[in-house]
Amino acid sequence: MEVLHGDRWKAIPTEVIRGKEYVPLDQVAAVTDGSVQRANGRFLLRLPKGVLALTENIPRIQVGSREVALAAPPVLQGGQVWVPLEVLTIAMGERYGEERVFWDEVRRVLWVGSTEHTLRLVRYRTYPEYTRIVWETTRPLEFVLREDETRTLGADRASQAEDDAAFVLPEHLDGARKNEDGQKEQHHRGNRKHRRPPP
Repeated sequence: MEVLHGDRWKAIPTEVIRGKEYVPLDQVAAVTDGSVQRANGRFLLRLPKGVLALTENIPRIQVGSREVALAAPPVLQGGQVWVPLEVLTIAMGERYGEERVFWDEVRRVLWVGSTEHTLRLVRYRTYPEYTRIVWETTRPLEFVLREDETRTLGADRASQAEDDAAFVLPEHLDGARKNEDGQKEQHHRGNRKHRRPPP
């Protein structure tokens, strides 16, 4: 996988351990400007602001004053500390701000976006006659919706069985999603808020 932050682009090795994807903790430190301290099975990732604490074989991470459950525990392998992939996302969020960190699962790229983006989250739910969409923005948002009369807006047929779905958009899709087949335009202003689901 790769991490892009600022003008720096870094490839990070991953390894599947016990069926889960792991990354080296020292590589997490490298992309968060942090440092790693090890003592008696406990690992501290010291960031410019804050400390993340992990314990070998315990699937939890201490993030400041709160504790977050992990899908898998940190492990020692080949003299190196390996942590589940989600630790990288957590550390990047602590370092740069959760609202600025985006993950492209298809291209396997984690990147830090600009704080200038306005659209943080879109949630949608499909009904037999329509699709309901909720926009979460960082400030009042002016955008354009282009309606495509040949397709259902917001969800494909495969995802309509899901009760709720959510996805995060990167900054270059700020404001509106482009649709070349769009024939109608509606201008809207507003600042719709919705509680962001846990990662």
